[in-house]
Amino acid sequence: MEGKSSTEKSDNTDKVPVKSEAELRADPGSYLASRFAQIQNDHRSSTDFIRDALAADPENLDLKRQYYQLLLIEGNVDEALAVAKTITDEKALQSMATDVLNAVKLIKEKKYSESLPLIRARDQGTLNSIMMPLLTGWTKIGAEMIRGPVTVEQIMGKDAKTDTPFVAYHLALMNDVLGHTKEASEFYAIATKDPKKTPFRIIETAQNFYQRSGQADKAIALIENAKEGGKTLSLGSVAKNAAAPIIHDARDGVAELFYSIGSILYGVNAVEDEIVYLRMSLYLNPRFAAAQFLLAAGLEQTKNNTEAIKAYELIEKDSPLYLRGQVRIAQIEHERGDTQAALEKLESISRNPAYSEEALLAKGDLLRDMERFMEAASVYSKIIAEIKTAEPSDWVKFYARGIAYERGGQWPKAEADFKRALELEPDQPDVLNYIGYTWLTMNRNLPEAKAMIENALRQRPNDAHIIDSMGWAYYLMGDFEQALEYLEQAVELMPGDVVTNEHLGDVYWRLGRKKEARFQWERALIFKPDAKTKAAIEDKIKNGMAPFIAPAALPPASQKPNGTSL
Repeated sequence: MEGKSSTEKSDNTDKVPVKSEAELRADPGSYLASRFAQIQNDHRSSTDFIRDALAADPENLDLKRQYYQLLLIEGNVDEALAVAKTITDEKALQSMATDVLNAVKLIKEKKYSESLPLIRARDQGTLNSIMMPLLTGWTKIGAEMIRGPVTVEQIMGKDAKTDTPFVAYHLALMNDVLGHTKEASEFYAIATKDPKKTPFRIIETAQNFYQRSGQADKAIALIENAKEGGKTLSLGSVAKNAAAPIIHDARDGVAELFYSIGSILYGVNAVEDEIVYLRMSLYLNPRFAAAQFLLAAGLEQTKNNTEAIKAYELIEKDSPLYLRGQVRIAQIEHERGDTQAALEKLESISRNPAYSEEALLAKGDLLRDMERFMEAASVYSKIIAEIKTAEPSDWVKFYARGIAYERGGQWPKAEADFKRALELEPDQPDVLNYIGYTWLTMNRNLPEAKAMIENALRQRPNDAHIIDSMGWAYYLMGDFEQALEYLEQAVELMPGDVVTNEHLGDVYWRLGRKKEARFQWERALIFKPDAKTKAAIEDKIKNGMAPFIAPAALPPASQKPNGTSL
């Protein structure tokens, strides 16, 4: 399970790796076909070809190691262990972590005491220094060798930190499984100390614990503060099942541990290793929806979309991740060019009352992405028509329709929707930025527009879109030096955005840095602007910019908004 991380691989994926002498003795056609399939991230075909190569040279250790790793990527644990049994080279077995895999098989069978001797300390990086003690701890709980309240020193050692969210999360789960509510609550508090940055899975599990342990106030506070991508999460569907724990026993705990490791690897783009850990998690807990979803996302990341769709389809309908998986399938179909199938899928899902609203929102978003703005607005209108009494969370529906109207050239309708969104969720930064920036581009309500953007920036000082808007406000005021600070930061945070690169080019031009301006405009063209924007940028590259005339309605330059990172 500890093969070479995908982050360490060469970027020269068009080159076939150099073969070892042992590999050259194998069937060269099958071997080369396997390597090519692996380069294409087609692991299933790669596995089949390596199997053929091994049939021609069954004692080839290098091929066995590759076959073993590919079987793990496919989630075929039993066959991987069968391959390992044919290997007598101890160093090879150690590097392949076959002892851990054998332990996992025994844990699946709940033979915890038998698995413990196989779990030994490993010296191959920081990840193992965290994983192995936690794996040992969970296994000892399964073997009933730990029954009292679990402490960080007991699991991680006397010098371990107590405020690491990752470790705290698993200590919370351990105490929860053992029935030590007080200690579990203390560790959950550490794991969720910053709910806005806490992963969805930890929020889901913590609020489940709080509801089961009679701490509904903490569950509500956690949900209200939790954010994912800047939007408040709704975990109502989870709350319905809160009487039952999410993690039932040590086997579930080990599955959760492998999922946690997989999540970390996904975050650093170590996709092959991530997939292996998620396969192990699902081997132990086949109904683990979060692991299934992340596995599918990892397969998507490797462009293995056919396998990704199969993985998304395995998410059970009672999971809060089911709809997300179905939406991702629709997105894959859209990206493949089968937009009609994507729209039909979302429309079909929307006929189920349990998923109707979210499926229609996804359909509207897809239509908007396709620049079918008025069709998108019509879909959003269906959702809004069903609102009986508007709640604060409904702001996003008006905001989405407002964007569709604005992009479709229906500004009065868009403005009304943005204002309604702000009535429901005052000071919402996305809405403040959108309406503020649009007013700037229209040379309307300029003082109010600038104030809105300043308000948004105070709340999200590292948001590239809002930083760009602030820079553009200063540009329109004629304060190019101030604009430059914001726009350079925006491009650094969002280097692939057309508008931000164009804006930076504009401010370079006003500062007399004309070569840099043309470079920035040419850079903006790389990111495929729409036809109108493309023509305007090309004209600036050829002819430069007309003399600047500042709008008279903007207020004078003020101090930087509080909370900015500048």
